[in-house]
Amino acid sequence: MSWFEEIDYLPSISDACLFTHKNKHSFIFFHVNDLIVVGKTQEFKDLFLRRFPNSTAHSPNTLLGMNLEIKAVKTLLTPGVQLSTATEDDHQEFLNQGINYRSYTGMLNYLACRTRPDLASAVSILSRFNQRPGMTHWKQVLHCWKYVKGTQNLVLRLKPESSSILDQIQFYTDTTWAEDQETCLLQSGSIAFWKSCPILWNSKKQKNITISFTKSKLNALSDGEQENQWLSFLIEVLEF
Repeated sequence: MSWFEEIDYLPSISDACLFTHKNKHSFIFFHVNDLIVVGKTQEFKDLFLRRFPNSTAHSPNTLLGMNLEIKAVKTLLTPGVQLSTATEDDHQEFLNQGINYRSYTGMLNYLACRTRPDLASAVSILSRFNQRPGMTHWKQVLHCWKYVKGTQNLVLRLKPESSSILDQIQFYTDTTWAEDQETCLLQSGSIAFWKSCPILWNSKKQKNITISFTKSKLNALSDGEQENQWLSFLIEVLEF
């Protein structure tokens, strides 16, 4: 066990089979001749295989006779959560994890821009903190990935049918009110359906502070109507 102490994993006082990294970013649990690592695993994996080259390392699907599954969630973010600028302590704690926050929000944004309009709002909110993330923001990124885990089968599907209403563009807009207490800027979004399928969507912060909920709704409607006009002309040119 001295090797584990050399790489800064210390035995737990409460359980002799549990080792904790001094920075608390990962934990090792031993059972007979196997072990499982939770947390920041890649760094430990590299060190372990270098020290014990005849061993194997992989993502576990069983543990002591139990099946392991990632628990999916039904919401994009924790219900009722309000994210704000990270404190110095929160930001420093995140930096100690050695995680590239921007890469995770970037992957979510890739999905949101292509086939997952349901992710757009959450991705827009989480990406605001790319420059200075904290553990509070990181936990919400993980929450969003758990949502993706449970909704992998969602797809976009065009439904050409005889109903004429399906050939018309259906455009919807909406906005929040008094959500961001730091900037007072509102989050607005829009989505366009054609043949019962989303074909255009966005979620973004409005640029101006509005003095009423009605005004914020009108701003979102104005932005949406401009998108709607462009989309209508495009479909007309394509002669659909």
